[in-house]
Amino acid sequence: MFSRRLLREKVVQALFQCMVDDSCSEEHVLETLKDILREYYKLYIVVLYIIVKLYDEILKEPDRVGAEQFWKDHERETLRKIGNSPVIERLRKSSLFSVAQKLGITQLVTRDFILRLYKKLENEKWFKEFVFKGIESEREHERFIWNLIEWLLKQKEFQEFLDEHFSSWEEDYDAVLFAIKKTIERTNPSFKGDPIFHEDPRKWEKNWQFAKNLVHFVMNNSQLLDDEIAKQLKNWELKRVSLMDRLLMRLALAEWLSMPEIPVLATLDEYVTLSKYMSSLESPKFVNGVLNALLKRLADEGRIPDYEHRCPATTTNHSGTTDRR
Repeated sequence: MFSRRLLREKVVQALFQCMVDDSCSEEHVLETLKDILREYYKLYIVVLYIIVKLYDEILKEPDRVGAEQFWKDHERETLRKIGNSPVIERLRKSSLFSVAQKLGITQLVTRDFILRLYKKLENEKWFKEFVFKGIESEREHERFIWNLIEWLLKQKEFQEFLDEHFSSWEEDYDAVLFAIKKTIERTNPSFKGDPIFHEDPRKWEKNWQFAKNLVHFVMNNSQLLDDEIAKQLKNWELKRVSLMDRLLMRLALAEWLSMPEIPVLATLDEYVTLSKYMSSLESPKFVNGVLNALLKRLADEGRIPDYEHRCPATTTNHSGTTDRR
């Protein structure tokens, strides 16, 4: 669940808050990071829970009083098929509801809230088209659930709910959707375990240590990291670099200098990718250019531990860009 890729993103968020406040201790940053991760996981469960509860309302619709006045016989049958989607059925039988109860989500997401969303859903053109045409194949079930997820995000009421209960939901939502995609894949009958993600304690300990080490190195070597970055800037002062870009480059450099088990190009790619959606439009090109040049210089100086082993199939040209072969 909390992969290194996700942890990098959340470390960026926690450290960025510290850079803005300019008064955080390492302990405070780690507590902030834990809060960010807890909120991310809770958002993942909330979205899944709301989706399943909406499916429950779809399943109830054919048998509501007066339903025959609004839906034809074949349409009511389609509603039952949609409500009994194999994906949703696996989620109903999973640990979703027990986890939601443990996290207080069953109290947070009220029946009235679900009904208000459902009333809007049943008036949607795309929803009615599914009901009218019928749904038979697994692909149609999958297409319906992704239409529902996309529709849900566009609902003002849903957005207001997230604004009220999840302070950073807009930053987390793409990652949550990726986790939901993986969860849906795990509802395949060939997957024998619980489709809901739970953190393996052993894996969590290893990944949490990675995050802790990263935070520790950056917070205790910020001047060293900034000095190295500044050397790579041409006709540009470090103070003119945005806080986010500076932080992303600090973290990449920290991994190069202190984590010899991580391939250097994997680190480079991760932070350039993060810059694409955590910083400005110009940031990816800027961050990539500075980091490539910085990597070449430090490698030439022999300052990146175990560089040859971490970058065996790489040559770096004199322009400061990295070629992969």
